[in-house]
Amino acid sequence: MENNELCFIKKHNTNNFVKLFASTLLTFVFLTQTITNLLANDTLVYQLKSTKHDSTKIRIYRELGASWKGKQTDTALFYYNKALGLIEKGKKNKQNKYQFAKTHVEIALLYTDIKLADKAKFHDSIALVTARAIDSPEILAKALNIKGIIYYLQGDYGPALNYYNKALNLVKKLGDKRFEAKIYSNMGIIQFMYGNMDSATIYFKRPISIAKKLGDKALLAGAYNNVGQLYYFMGDLSESASNYKKSKEIYIEIQDQTGVLMCENNLGNVYFAKADYLSALESYNTVIEINTSFGDKIELARTYHNMAQVYSRIGALLDATNNLLKSIEIKQKLGDKKGMAADYSFLGNMQANKNHPRKALEYYNKALNIHNKNNFIDGKSTLLSSIGSAYNILGITDSAEVFNERAIEISTSIGDKPNLSDHLSNLAQVYKKTSQYNKAIAYLNKSIELKKPIEDTEGLCNNYYLMANIYNSMATKSVEKADKQNKLEKAIFYATKSFKIAKAKDLINPISNASLELQKAYAASSNYKKALHFSNIHIQTADSLQKLAQTEAATFAEARWQAGKKQQQITFLEKQEKLQNELIASKEAENSKQKAFIFTLVAGLLVLLLSGGLIIYFIQKQRKLRHQQQLNKISSLKLENARNRVSPHFLFNSLNTVQNELGKNTEASQRLNAIVNMLRNSLLNIEKPSITVEQELDFVNNFILLQKAGFITDLQTEINIDKNFYQQKLPAMIMQIPVENAIKHGLAPKNGSNKTLKIEAKQNGAALKISISDNGVGRNAKQNAMPTKGTGTGLKVLSQTLHLLNSRNKEPILFSIIDLKNEENKNCGTKVEIVVVKKSLVIKK
Repeated sequence: MENNELCFIKKHNTNNFVKLFASTLLTFVFLTQTITNLLANDTLVYQLKSTKHDSTKIRIYRELGASWKGKQTDTALFYYNKALGLIEKGKKNKQNKYQFAKTHVEIALLYTDIKLADKAKFHDSIALVTARAIDSPEILAKALNIKGIIYYLQGDYGPALNYYNKALNLVKKLGDKRFEAKIYSNMGIIQFMYGNMDSATIYFKRPISIAKKLGDKALLAGAYNNVGQLYYFMGDLSESASNYKKSKEIYIEIQDQTGVLMCENNLGNVYFAKADYLSALESYNTVIEINTSFGDKIELARTYHNMAQVYSRIGALLDATNNLLKSIEIKQKLGDKKGMAADYSFLGNMQANKNHPRKALEYYNKALNIHNKNNFIDGKSTLLSSIGSAYNILGITDSAEVFNERAIEISTSIGDKPNLSDHLSNLAQVYKKTSQYNKAIAYLNKSIELKKPIEDTEGLCNNYYLMANIYNSMATKSVEKADKQNKLEKAIFYATKSFKIAKAKDLINPISNASLELQKAYAASSNYKKALHFSNIHIQTADSLQKLAQTEAATFAEARWQAGKKQQQITFLEKQEKLQNELIASKEAENSKQKAFIFTLVAGLLVLLLSGGLIIYFIQKQRKLRHQQQLNKISSLKLENARNRVSPHFLFNSLNTVQNELGKNTEASQRLNAIVNMLRNSLLNIEKPSITVEQELDFVNNFILLQKAGFITDLQTEINIDKNFYQQKLPAMIMQIPVENAIKHGLAPKNGSNKTLKIEAKQNGAALKISISDNGVGRNAKQNAMPTKGTGTGLKVLSQTLHLLNSRNKEPILFSIIDLKNEENKNCGTKVEIVVVKKSLVIKK
C-alpha cells in the first residue's frame, strides 16, 4: 500500500509539472499573438490619424470594432458608431448604403453574442430594410440569418428555422459555402431543441464536409467544436471529447486564442460530466491563466460560471458563489443580461439543493425579472418550473401549481419537448403532494409519452417510480379489497418497469427506489417471499450508495485541496489581468515609448508567470497546514459516517426473526416495515448533520417496536412531545443512542415486569429540553446484572459529534447523564437531558 501511494504521488507531481510547462508554453504563444494584435491595433490607430479619406476611416473604425468584439463591448460599439457617424455624413450613394447596412449587421451580431435580442433586432431590421433597398443579396442573407438567431434566443424556434431557410436559399445562389456551413449549424441547433437528434446530427456534420473541401481550417475547427457540443448534450462524452480535441488542435495551429479557450472550456465541461473534477478544474484554470494575456471577457465569464458548477458539486459552496458573482460582474459590464439571469438561476439552484427554498426564490426572482424585462423566452420555462419546485418544498402548492403550468405553457408554445416532459413530471409531483392522485397520474402519463420518442430513459425510470409510489399511496387508502389489489398490481407493474431500466443502466439510486416500492407492494399483497427478495435488494443497493457517498466525499476533499492550491496563483493572475486591461484601455494615446513599455511589461509578466509557477510548485511551507486541513475534513466525514450507521448485528438478527415468523405471525410484516424504515431513514440522513425531531422520533419508534417484539415484551413507553416541536432540528441519532442504551443496559438486565421508558420534550426559555429516562438498574448496578452486548461506541461517537458541532456553533448543545436514586439512595434508573438553544439548531456543516 505504501509503495502504491508513493507511486501515485510521483505520478501526480510529474503530471503537475507537465501541465504547468504546457500551460506556460501555451501562454507564451498567446502572449506573442497578443503582442501582434496590439501592434495591429496600433497600426490601425496610426493609419486612422494619418488618413484624410472618410472611406478609409470607415473601414478602420469597423476593423477596430471587430478587434474589440468579445473583449470590451463598449469599446467595440464606440468604433462601430464612429463608422456609422461618418457614413451618415457622407453621400447617400449605393456604396455608402452598403457600408451602412454591413455595419448594422456587425453591431447586430455583437448583440446576439451577449444575447441582447431586442437591441440586435433593432440593428438587424435597419440592415434588412437597407439591403432590400440597394438589392444586396449578400447583406440580406446575413440579416435573415441574424433574424433567425434572434428568434432562437427568444425561444421561438419555428420562425427561427423559417429565417434560416430563407438565408440558406440566398447563400446557395451566391455560392458562399462558408456561410452555408454556418447556417447548417444554426439549423442543427433548432433540430436539437425540437428533440430530433438524427436530423441535428446530419446538419452539424455537413459543415465538416464543406470545410474539408474548401481547406478552411477555421471553419473545420468550428464544425468539430459544434459536433462536440451536440454529442455532449446527447450524453456521448467520449465522442464529444474527441471532437473538442480535434477542434482545439486546429485552433492552436491557426493561432486562434478564442477558439482554443472555447475548446478548453468545453473539455472542462466533459470532465465535469464524467465526475473528473480535478481535470475539470485544471481546464478551467488554464482558461483563466491564459485569458489574462488578452482578456476575452465573454469566455472568462463563461469559465467562472463553469468553475462555480464544479465547486458546487464538490461542496465548496462559498467558492461557487464567489465565481458566480465574478461571472455576473463581467456580464453586467458586457451587457449580457441573459447570462446574468443564468447565473442568478444557478445561485437559486444552489440554495434549493441546500434546502433553503426561500433564499432560492430570492435569486430565482432576480433571474425572472431579467427575463420579463428583456422578453427572454429561452430558459424561462425551466426557471418557472424551478420556482414552482421551491414553492412545492415550502408547501405553498397553489403557487407551485401556477408556476409549473406557466412553464408547461411556454414549453408547449415553442415545441421544447425535453423540458416540457420534465415540467409535466414536476406538476405531477405537486398534485401527488396534495393527494390529487388522478391528476398526478394524468400528467405523468403525458410526460412518459413525450420521453419515449426522445429516448430519455433515466427520465422514464423516474416517472415509472413516481407512478408506483402514487399507486402504493392510493392502495393504503383503499377501503375495498378488490380496488386495493388493483392499485397494488399497478404499483408492481410500474415499479418493475422502473427497476428494469435502472438495472440495465446500472443506476444504483433508482434501483434502490424501485426495489423499495416493489417491497411495499408485495408486502401489502401478502407475497412475503418477493417482498423479502426486493427488501434484500434495497438493503444491498443502500450499502452501495453508502460506499459511493464515501468515495465521492474523498474525491471532493481531494478536489477542494487541489482547488485551494491554485487559489493564490489565480488571485495573482487576476491582479495582472486588471493591470493589463488598464494598459489596453489607454493604448490609443500612447506613443512609441509606450510601445516599448508594453514589451517590457509583457516580458515581465512572462517572467513572473514562470517564476510564480515554479515557486508555487516547489514551496512546501504550507504543505503541513493543507495536510492538517485534509485530516480535519476526513475526520469530519468519518464522524458523519459513524454517526449515521445502524447496528448491522441488530438489524440482521431482527430480519432473521421476522423472516421466520412471516408464515406464523400476522405482525411480522409490521416488523419488517419497521426494519426497512430504519434502514431507509439512516441512509437518507447519512449526509445530513441535522434532522428534525419528527424524523428522529420516527427512527426511535421503529427501534422500540422491534425491541418490544423480539427482546423486551413487557416494555412500557411514555412519549410526550408536542407536535409544535416536530420541525425543530437536532443532531442525528442524539435521541436514538440514549434510548438504545436505556433499553439494553438499563431495562433489559432488570428483573420483574415494571420496565418503563419515558421520552419528553419541553420549552425551556429560548431552548428545547429533551429528557429520556428509564426505571432500570442504573449505570452502576448494570455491572452486576446480566451481561449485555455492546461496545460503548454509540456514546463515544455521539460525544465526538457534539464536540465537533459545539466547536462550530456559538450556542453549545448540552448533553448530560443523571443517575436516578430512590429514597434509600439506591440506583433506580438513568436520565439523559439534552438542551438545544434555538440558535444552535442551525448546524453548520
